[in-house]
Amino acid sequence: MPMFCENALDSARATRRVTIMRLQRFRVRTLMLAVAVVAFLIWGGMMGVRSYGYYGLTRMYAEQERSWRQIADRPNQPGGQQFRLQCAEYFEQLAGKYRRAMWLPWMPVAPDPHAPGYDLWLEQERRAKEVAGE
Repeated sequence: MPMFCENALDSARATRRVTIMRLQRFRVRTLMLAVAVVAFLIWGGMMGVRSYGYYGLTRMYAEQERSWRQIADRPNQPGGQQFRLQCAEYFEQLAGKYRRAMWLPWMPVAPDPHAPGYDLWLEQERRAKEVAGE
C-alpha cells in the first residue's frame, strides 16, 4: 500500500511540474523590438495605401493621354491639333510621374504643373475683370 501512495505523490509532483510555467520577462530590449516591428508594419501599410493611390492616378492620366491622342489623330477637328497634342504630352508626363511614385511611394512627389491653356485662361479672366471694372 505504501507503494501506491508514493506513486500518487510522484504523479502529483510531475503534474505540478508540468503546469508551472515561467512567465515571460519584458525587458526594455524586447519592448523596443516589439515597437520597431509594429512601426515597420504600420509604415508598410501606409506605403501600400499611398502606392495604390498613385496607381489609380497613373491609370487615370494614362487613359486621358490615350483619349487626347485619339482625338488629335482625327482629321478635320476644330480647335487645333497643336493644343490636343500638348494635352496628350501633359497627361503623358503626369502618368510617368505617378508611375515612378507608385514604385517609390516614400519619395516626395512634386506638384502637378498647370494644364495647357490654363495660363492663357487666367490672362483672359484678368483682362475681363479689368474691362468690367472700368
